[in-house]
Amino acid sequence: MKKRPVIERFMEKVTPNSQGCWIWTASQRDAYGDFWLPDRMHKAHRVSYMLFVGPIPDQMDVLHSCDNPLCVQPEHLWLGTDKDNAADRDMKGRSVYVSGERHGSAKLSQKQVEEIRKKYQRFINGYTILSREYGVGRGAIRDIIKNKTWRQKRAAEREFAERRQMELDL
Repeated sequence: MKKRPVIERFMEKVTPNSQGCWIWTASQRDAYGDFWLPDRMHKAHRVSYMLFVGPIPDQMDVLHSCDNPLCVQPEHLWLGTDKDNAADRDMKGRSVYVSGERHGSAKLSQKQVEEIRKKYQRFINGYTILSREYGVGRGAIRDIIKNKTWRQKRAAEREFAERRQMELDL
């Protein structure tokens, strides 16, 4: 039995949509399409890039301009680093990490967290007292004090947020 060309096998698993995306309709894992090449499974969008654009340099990711992880349309794919991917995600407001008061499970406000940090400095082993005062567990107070939760924004994060806001205001 003669093996079919890779491009033929690939394209039979693609359906175009109205936004110009080529949607992967076959095997999927972690929201991305999977495609078998002779050595192992590969992400379908990476295979598409290799088939229609060219080789992918080491340490480079294949990113989506359309933000659709199932899209394998080569015109929607571009090369970038992990840093480029994170910047693209943040710039488009797709970051799913929510912290502080905006987190759905938050029981404290930023102001209360700041109060806890100030008050703890006056107490020795004040976890129990503060946990009763603020209606949260001792572990929550400990994690706040040890900066495991409710981390204070570093200067670089503040600068990035300010730059991002200026870009949105333009």
